[in-house]
Amino acid sequence: MTSFAGLLVTVGLATLSASCASEPELALSASALEGKTLYDTNGCASCHGSNGAGGVGPALAGIAGTNIALSDGSSVLADRAYLIDSILQPQAQLVDGYNIKMPQNQLTASQADLVAQFIEELPDP
Repeated sequence: MTSFAGLLVTVGLATLSASCASEPELALSASALEGKTLYDTNGCASCHGSNGAGGVGPALAGIAGTNIALSDGSSVLADRAYLIDSILQPQAQLVDGYNIKMPQNQLTASQADLVAQFIEELPDP
């Protein structure tokens, strides 16, 4: 009887943990999963959210293919080239409304491409 009670507690905690998760699991391609790992290990999630929902930095979920307003009053299409450039040269085109500047990182162009693919596959919020 004691092991049955322990099983119920374990199952209950697992269910509670799953239902309280702050962000859902994402269905991503293998390349985008690599990009997510780079995103997570290079500190991107600390400002943009673990699934790109935003925070101190702008939201990334759903931005691919949209026009982004920049702090200089212009706008840019958030295509793959823009995403890669923004990752590699974060001070070049600042998003309007965000006064905290993204720090420089040590990602290579191929790593930035994987992160961009992760961003492209993020669902609209």
